Amino acid sequence: MDYYIGITDTMPKREDNPKGFFENHKIYSFNQKLLEENKVSWDEYQFTINDLSAEQLRAYVDRAKEIITEEFNFVNLFFIKDPRMCLL
Repeated sequence: MDYYIGITDTMPKREDNPKGFFENHKIYSFNQKLLEENKVSWDEYQFTINDLSAEQLRAYVDRAKEIITEEFNFVNLFFIKDPRMCLL
């Protein structure tokens, strides 16, 4: 059984991770932007979705839906790997 990671390139390999990260770059960028706009990093645990206004939350959810549709709408099985999502 194969799972699809998306049409966007995955995060590039690095010397300290030669096999790669297997993270969809578009999803990574979206999550990173969300965290940066709210002045937190992926490893800060005090941030919660309750910190967002209803307008912010709606905008983020709408954009996330767009990305998921763009990347995965034509497949049945896919996966998303991004540690930033632990907070979101």
